[in-house]
Amino acid sequence: MKFFSFILIFLVLNSLLIISNNNLHLETEEGIDNFLGDYSFFVEKVYSNVLRVTSNVIKLDWIATD
Repeated sequence: MKFFSFILIFLVLNSLLIISNNNLHLETEEGIDNFLGDYSFFVEKVYSNVLRVTSNVIKLDWIATD
């Protein structure tokens, strides 16, 4: 439950950062379209970075050498 709460807080805070940094006005259709484009790009980059880190962790040699 804590993990999902952390993920939800992470996504909400980042959406607020995207809105404030790009000075988006969500009252207009153009603002909503810009937000959805920026947010989907952000989510895609997070997903690809998680995949890259996970694949690098899997490739590591985890056998002890002692």
